[in-house]
Amino acid sequence: FLLYYINIYRNISDSEDNSYLSTYTTNSSSSPHPPTWDPFNDTNPHTKTWCPSSTTKCHNSPLCTPCNRRHLLILATGRSGSTTLLRMLNLLPNVRLSGENANTLFFASRIAHNLKHNTGTGNKNNTLLAQDFDRIEGAWMHNAIPKQTMACVMQNVLYSLNPPPLEVQRLRRPVEEFDRHTILGMKTIRFHKGDWTPVEAAQFLRTNFPCSR
Repeated sequence: FLLYYINIYRNISDSEDNSYLSTYTTNSSSSPHPPTWDPFNDTNPHTKTWCPSSTTKCHNSPLCTPCNRRHLLILATGRSGSTTLLRMLNLLPNVRLSGENANTLFFASRIAHNLKHNTGTGNKNNTLLAQDFDRIEGAWMHNAIPKQTMACVMQNVLYSLNPPPLEVQRLRRPVEEFDRHTILGMKTIRFHKGDWTPVEAAQFLRTNFPCSR
């Protein structure tokens, strides 16, 4: 645990500059950095720090930039010291991990699973998530959904379960500004209990939380 803790701290220190509550509340001129890339590309803003491009797939679009947010996930078993590790990591600057959530991410994953397996015209290559054109007629008419768009849906589920402190929420400022450099995550001992294989669970995390550890 100690070696892992030190490694995480080094990666945080070597990446984006820190942002603290005091700066957030007093510096009215600061604002979130706008994206610097064009739509539909594979730019990874953390390729040299948190998630090297060799292991990260980023499919950016006007709807979602899945690699913008860094994540840290503790997947453990019961009585393994995961709560202690959770507390240690939350002492690091710009890290906010939440505790157990009754495996809510698994249930959220069923949204994408349903779209992948139960939509379209009966052809697995023509489901709503695989459709790369605007269907303008028929019962299944839908515009094309960019690849990896559902990643932002899943990340928003996690963000909703792990929001900024209430004192920040009460400020009349965008919470996104406060969390611009925050590494978000959670710890869970129930992730493996979902109705999926270890390979399916790993693929879900790689696809929907591509810039994560």
